[in-house]
Amino acid sequence: MGKFNIEKIEFLNSILCDGLSSVLYREVREKHGLCYGISADVDPFFNSKVINDYNHVSMITASTEKQNVDKFRKVFERTMKQAQEGMNILDTDIERAKNAYESKEIKAENVASYNHYRLVSWRGVGKSLKRTKKEILKMNNDKIRKMVHDILKDSNYNVSVLGKVDK
Repeated sequence: MGKFNIEKIEFLNSILCDGLSSVLYREVREKHGLCYGISADVDPFFNSKVINDYNHVSMITASTEKQNVDKFRKVFERTMKQAQEGMNILDTDIERAKNAYESKEIKAENVASYNHYRLVSWRGVGKSLKRTKKEILKMNNDKIRKMVHDILKDSNYNVSVLGKVDK
């Protein structure tokens, strides 16, 4: 994955899990009916050395019924592999993610507490937030798909199950 870049990871999370038209929502919820909602987040206070060394960057959460756990896992892994190859990332997904990303930045500029949280949370991570933001927003869709591929190519997926499941 290379150097940890929180802005690129947040942008990827937006493509994968932000909203009703995101890649994982469409596949896992709409197509297969395996969960009510699915979301992704990055913990800004998580140890960045662990993140860099082991590519543990995002936590994707969803809930499903116990009889659907195996099917959910298979659909999730297949969908993530397809995302890595750019097969299921539509141009509209990228445009929606860019719009959402820009909205977050506008909010950060206008809401002091939100801006303070972002700046304090991501301190010491590398390039300035504004420079990375500009880079991402200037990328064409093919470059974004390459960025997604590069982030996901060496990723490992750990699945944690909470609740009464026999397996």
